[in-house]
Amino acid sequence: MNILDTIIAQKRIEIAKLNPGKITAADLQESIRRNGPRRDFAGALRENKFGGLTLIAEVKKASPSAGIICEDFNAVLIAREYEAAGASCLSVLTDEKFFQGSLSYLKQIRDAVNLPLLRKDFIIDERQILQAIEWGADGILLIVSILSDAQLKEFLGLASAGSLAALVEVHDESELDRALAAGAQIIGVNNRDLKSFKVDLSTTERLAAGLRNSAVGLRTTLVAESGIHTRADVERVSRCGAHSVLVGESLIRSGNIRSKMAELLGLPPRVPSLSNAQLRDLRARAQRLKATLKIGKDGLSAQFLMALDEMLKRHELVKIKFENFKEQKKELAPQLAQKSASHLVARVGNVVVLYRASAVHPEVVGKSQFQRS
Repeated sequence: MNILDTIIAQKRIEIAKLNPGKITAADLQESIRRNGPRRDFAGALRENKFGGLTLIAEVKKASPSAGIICEDFNAVLIAREYEAAGASCLSVLTDEKFFQGSLSYLKQIRDAVNLPLLRKDFIIDERQILQAIEWGADGILLIVSILSDAQLKEFLGLASAGSLAALVEVHDESELDRALAAGAQIIGVNNRDLKSFKVDLSTTERLAAGLRNSAVGLRTTLVAESGIHTRADVERVSRCGAHSVLVGESLIRSGNIRSKMAELLGLPPRVPSLSNAQLRDLRARAQRLKATLKIGKDGLSAQFLMALDEMLKRHELVKIKFENFKEQKKELAPQLAQKSASHLVARVGNVVVLYRASAVHPEVVGKSQFQRS
């Protein structure tokens, strides 16, 4: 039995504990009336705020392949940081046993952000679709490999009746054909084989070619899932026709979600704004810093950059003293832009302080939650 079979067996045990009965379109529509209208998940995937691909950011504590991804996990803080960083939608893991997710995260996050939310789970019963509405989802994941053709078509119809988007996940050509035949409008290509958990980005490239050649290719939204870690990965799937990427682990492990998302989306790094009080505190702390580097008249050197890297690993704040601030700042700026956990702030004369975001934004970033080890 592979890991996917094990997950589905557990899911059947969980579903057996739900209230019995067949869920109809009318049940879902009544739930919408009680719980309020859904946000436009499908529309957000096509709304290119930054002129390129959109990004679905995943709220994810753990997975069978990676283990614990975030020890000090706070779903709401992560969701808020994703929204501030520019995500178009959020994916929320609700499987408890294997991904340490929870349906309660959906409700908490819906109350905290304004983005459309995807329920990320292994849906094999229509009662899970009703749950998705009741707990605050705007879309659901349907995995073709665990559903029959009849189930896939039925669940797509129920999702539509319940005003839910359906991200239909495929991994090979046969599954893509089945998804399109069932009427899927959003195709997610999982670059991870759910049976072996091996990742290969060429999966998106191969299936995107098949989608382009289909009769509905131009009307279908394509999402690349799993294995997206760098800007080069994003550009690779974009070239083959992806409209959006789904990313979780690389964002949470990055140490700085805003900078990592800016990197993936090809945007300039976002520098958090500092209040006057924070700025005064940062300057005062800088005066006491022993972690100081000096840039001489000759400018940057390999030794200086190596020393800067080492100091940034050990200290939340690093003070840099310039001989000629105006010229040397230009020289140093490209180097700093590559250091996603630090920003250039609080110039005092010819001194500049680099700080790790958690040093002055613990209420947003979470002291140990996102801090790079």
